[in-house]
Amino acid sequence: MNRKKQIEPTIRKRIDELLEASGKKFSSGDLRGSLDIALQAWDLIPEPKSDWDYYPQSLSAGFVQDFADLGDKESVSEWSQIYGGHVWRSESRGPIGAHDRR
Repeated sequence: MNRKKQIEPTIRKRIDELLEASGKKFSSGDLRGSLDIALQAWDLIPEPKSDWDYYPQSLSAGFVQDFADLGDKESVSEWSQIYGGHVWRSESRGPIGAHDRR
């Protein structure tokens, strides 16, 4: 089984900080603000994003749901395609689901 690479710890730390801020925005009812911050975290993931474990899969899945909640069908379609490219199957765990930053 080939494992995907882990993002450098300093970048992971910043991504986690942004996702924490995103979750706070979401908890306060600001879905658009939450999504804007989470997209900043996405931008920190090095290219090609498909090389990395966890963050691309969980964030892209979360974006599908967030854009659906906002009624943005075009973005739902776009992020569904992106998410589909990042999902992988582990022999022991099955498909990875979205990390719920909420």
